[in-house]
Amino acid sequence: MKTKVVVILICITAALVMLPTVSAVRVYTDMNVRGVGYLDMETIFNTRTNGQDGHEVVIISRGSGEIVSESEMLELDSVNQELSIVSSATKSYVPITYLDREYNRMLSGETSARNYMVGAAVTERYYDTLRIAGSMVHYGDRNRSSTEIDTEILGKAHIGVIVKNTENHHHTLLRVRDDFVGEFTMNKVIVVESSEEP
Repeated sequence: MKTKVVVILICITAALVMLPTVSAVRVYTDMNVRGVGYLDMETIFNTRTNGQDGHEVVIISRGSGEIVSESEMLELDSVNQELSIVSSATKSYVPITYLDREYNRMLSGETSARNYMVGAAVTERYYDTLRIAGSMVHYGDRNRSSTEIDTEILGKAHIGVIVKNTENHHHTLLRVRDDFVGEFTMNKVIVVESSEEP
């Protein structure tokens, strides 16, 4: 029996996880950040290889601010193609100076989840943001993609949804583009199910 070791390196500047093959891999990560300062974090999960079915996840968070709470939890089972994500943040833009260097980048970030088995892609993105508090919860498997976005924001935000025909990826079944500028409370639920067995 072959054993595969997956090493996850998480640092305050960036976190990157790439899974090059769809072998028997189970991954669990959990991260919480609090403080005042500049952060630049990125996490990528990808179980799709050679054009085959799988999941792709991108979580990005950048900017200067008071971070009351920033957390992400990801759980992946590549054998059963099950993916669970909980990403949440409560933070406000604050320019800071550290060691005589100014960090004044406004808050920005993205959480996106693609489930190629049901043809669903969901993205929540924010940028030029002064304040954000909210979460994105996603679950995906071979027959289902379910996402709930619940966010309050003062800034700019984008929610995008694309559902493609899994037999003909050039055929788009659904495209949603929601763009916001200002102060908003957003709640969106997206569920895509496939009745076909793999």
